[in-house]
Amino acid sequence: QLGKIGVTASVAREHVRDILDAEDFNISLQIKADVAGTKGEIFRLHGSIITEVNTKGELFVRAFTTEGGEIRLTTVGTRVNDLKSHYIGITLDDGRFAVSIDGKVSAEAAFLGTLKSDGTHSLIFGNPWKAANFNGDLTAFDITVGEAAPLAATTISSLAYDSSINSDDYVSASSFLQPALPTIWFGFGSDV
Repeated sequence: QLGKIGVTASVAREHVRDILDAEDFNISLQIKADVAGTKGEIFRLHGSIITEVNTKGELFVRAFTTEGGEIRLTTVGTRVNDLKSHYIGITLDDGRFAVSIDGKVSAEAAFLGTLKSDGTHSLIFGNPWKAANFNGDLTAFDITVGEAAPLAATTISSLAYDSSINSDDYVSASSFLQPALPTIWFGFGSDV
């Protein structure tokens, strides 16, 4: 559940550090709004990548590069705050940064370098300054790094809609979380 004020869950930086030096990566997640029209932050690795849903229901992704750039991508026509489950892929592959919603690329841009790696911040779900969080469920989250990382939009879509997948097929990352926070599943599976 992401709708609470502040940080809902956190994964220590040491467990996500590989994404910062990666020329190829894929972040896959599944969200479902609890309230129609909700807006707010989903997750951030502060100074590297931030994701949120805007007032129009579009996904907005900010990524900061080692080359000093800032990439801002906003999906068009996706409305991820409509009470339906949506499967999101955020991919860096051969200098191309793309956001897919439900298996279709909705925004993309050239990306020079890798994700900027400043500070010691952990990957967090929710906004640490008590700004609005996306009011809904995060039912899947996965980060893949390396040459094999980018999944084609059809692959993400196929994985996401496969009803035979259940949470027992994935290893819990609860040992990565800070105390007293919910479990995050790496793979398509359980609620946070």
